[in-house]
Amino acid sequence: MCTASFFDFLPVEIMHLIFSYFQSHEILLSFSNTSNHVDSVLRSYASYKINFKSISKSHFDLVCRRIQPSQIITLILSDADDTPGQSALFLTHFRLEQFSQLQSLRLINIEFDSLNSILLNLHHLQRLHSFTYDSKTIKIHSSNQIHNYSDWIYQLNSSLSKAIVRLMPQLNRLSLSNFTILPTMSLTRLRHLKMGITTIDEFRTILSEIPYLHSLSISLHDDTSHSEHLLLSSHMKLKHLTLKIENSQVSMDQVEQLLLKLIHLTHLELYATGHNDLANGNRWQIVSNSLTVLNFKFKILETLTKEILKSFCTSFWLVEKRWYVAYEEDYLFTVPHFAPVDVNFFQLQQHVPWTTVDTRMLYKQATKISAMLSSNDLLGSLLDSLFRRFYDPNILLRIIATKIDMCQIQQMTLLSLTDIEYLKLYFPRMSGLQKLSIAEEINIDLVEQMRDYRMKQIRTLECCLSTENTSYIIEILLRLFPHVKHLYVSSISSKMDMIRLIDGFHDLSNASFKTHSKFGNIEQRWYFEPELLMYGSRRLAKSTYTCRLNRLLDEQSSITIQIWIGAQVSLSSAY
Repeated sequence: MCTASFFDFLPVEIMHLIFSYFQSHEILLSFSNTSNHVDSVLRSYASYKINFKSISKSHFDLVCRRIQPSQIITLILSDADDTPGQSALFLTHFRLEQFSQLQSLRLINIEFDSLNSILLNLHHLQRLHSFTYDSKTIKIHSSNQIHNYSDWIYQLNSSLSKAIVRLMPQLNRLSLSNFTILPTMSLTRLRHLKMGITTIDEFRTILSEIPYLHSLSISLHDDTSHSEHLLLSSHMKLKHLTLKIENSQVSMDQVEQLLLKLIHLTHLELYATGHNDLANGNRWQIVSNSLTVLNFKFKILETLTKEILKSFCTSFWLVEKRWYVAYEEDYLFTVPHFAPVDVNFFQLQQHVPWTTVDTRMLYKQATKISAMLSSNDLLGSLLDSLFRRFYDPNILLRIIATKIDMCQIQQMTLLSLTDIEYLKLYFPRMSGLQKLSIAEEINIDLVEQMRDYRMKQIRTLECCLSTENTSYIIEILLRLFPHVKHLYVSSISSKMDMIRLIDGFHDLSNASFKTHSKFGNIEQRWYFEPELLMYGSRRLAKSTYTCRLNRLLDEQSSITIQIWIGAQVSLSSAY
């Protein structure tokens, strides 16, 4: 029986407020069994916001066991590479109509079968007012789906369109990353809309048919260069606009005309290609005076001089608005919003013209760093080798330290495994480093040089293994990276090598292996029972897990094998 606790003296409303700062599994792990009163509050709490994106399977299982569907107001499901088969597993626990209080639903890379099931039952969610469908790739599980791919896509588009049209009257927020569904009715409730590729006519239709829209994010794939006006009429309510214009050039005249028609706009984010008239800070000052937030990223077709930034150095930009602008590799962009997240060691030595003297602000958002000059091409490899031969790492470290806080680096990409030796001075400064990617194939010569190293902070490893002496290479990697939780191997040729990696990385939460279709004589039945591939794994025999085989549409000769691993089940608990 639970004893009394401090939380027993708090009002239920205060406890609910405390819960709102935690993820669902954190609430259960932190507060369960604290006291009988707290357990009672947990059972009655009806505002769970469930985010299953990148969740561990053990935490997913905990939430599915302990929380009732009627307690959930927000739900995010994901079949991304680190949680394969999640939606199908979720639908074995629950029916969609059980989520009577659900207000917001987001679907990320959901598999065909699960998505169709969800779309057919969306109309049961009477309280749903926000729906998001994110899909960067379509996962193919069987040869039947590959051969009939166009039919599957048509079916998906049809089901999605029907579901959205049926939901439209109750939605105030809709986000479809790669789809465009034009309104067929007056949408007085819709306030926030994100859509995929549209034409300029569709863009105009959306704004004319949704009169109370407050925010819009959209991508124009159309020739706008011959349209004097991007909008033909004013929109009275739009406050936030994210506009990406591709396959066309935009002039400053068009931008000015657009902003004149969006009279209540306060936030603008603009991606475009154009000429140097877009790099006129004085013209921007006139049209952006009423904006609270302005962010842009322009590809400028002419080379700009440093003098051009002077128009962005007035008191309006630097004092009143505190908007900063930089110019690098033909792009003019605002900082820090469009500051690089992924940087190169050697890029940090270059001077980037911009409108503030605080050099660290330019790289304040950088969390990924690469120690390669170029991506695996011959010239890049030669330059990289010459650089490492003649450049003192201590000097490079001092240069980099003036540009970026090394503690913020979370991911690093190396050309070769042996670069760990070259960069060993950097690792103590990178307290946040958890992910490591090795670009070149790892062979026996490389691991022999690294056999005495340990990189205990690495939780995510991306690599490619040589087909020769693979078993020996794997044993060294298991010692070199003892605490890997997330493993991505871009080329593997043996089922037993795959199983050894799964069993050998004791902390492994998910793994992904890319292999040729002839690997292990892949059979049709393995697409429907992929767990058959895992027979022989000691660890998976004692764990709950999901497994998926996916074909990439652009690489149909390749197969990706993905595993999502749960907690081990003790033999005593099995009876």
